[in-house]
Amino acid sequence: MEELERAFSEAIRSGMYREAAAIVFSVTIKPLIDTITELGERIDRLSEIVERNSEDIAKLTERMNKLGERMDGLAGIVERNSRDIARLGERIARLSEIVERNSIIAAKISMEVDRLVGDIGRWRGWLAESEAIEALREWFRRHDPRYEVIPWRGMGTDALVWGRGLLASVEIAIRPSLKDLRQLKDGIRAVQDSWGRKPDLLVLYSVSGEFEERVIVRADEEGIRLVRSPKELKEVLDLLEGNG
Repeated sequence: MEELERAFSEAIRSGMYREAAAIVFSVTIKPLIDTITELGERIDRLSEIVERNSEDIAKLTERMNKLGERMDGLAGIVERNSRDIARLGERIARLSEIVERNSIIAAKISMEVDRLVGDIGRWRGWLAESEAIEALREWFRRHDPRYEVIPWRGMGTDALVWGRGLLASVEIAIRPSLKDLRQLKDGIRAVQDSWGRKPDLLVLYSVSGEFEERVIVRADEEGIRLVRSPKELKEVLDLLEGNG
């Protein structure tokens, strides 16, 4: 800077005003002009960037608008689906009520069917017992009238066979079970109260001719005789009378 000042002073003293002006220009005005020029270039470049960004922003704005339109359409679809789902929920709720009512009805029907099946089973058993008693009465009338078959409507047995000084208590079943054995034992007191004596013989009569193995074992332990026909019953009575 000192050298420039000396050069400027020397030029003035020498009357070299153009050279002095050039020195002033190069030191003060030219840097300013260069700065302004550079600033203008930067502004131009910034303007280009802003312009490009403006275009991008415009495109982005357009996309946002389209997205907003799509979102509005989606909101409408969601609203319609929500109404449909709500109506479907109501229908499902009504259907659930119907199913629940039908389930209750079905349960009641099932209970009634079970009751009817049980009644039918008991009636079948009673009918089979009645037919078996009548068949026994008819068989003994024809083959050995010394024995009388008497239907018993009391506890623990279905029929009594009386004759030749013997009294037999007979439980009749299609397929005898342990329950029938217990009934025979439980009915001893009722027969005694009615006849004034205990049965001389307890007999379990199978209409089907079948006995479960456990029934056979328990009957042997309890001293109960198992028979499958009127003939077998007579043989048991005759054997007991002969031993007596």
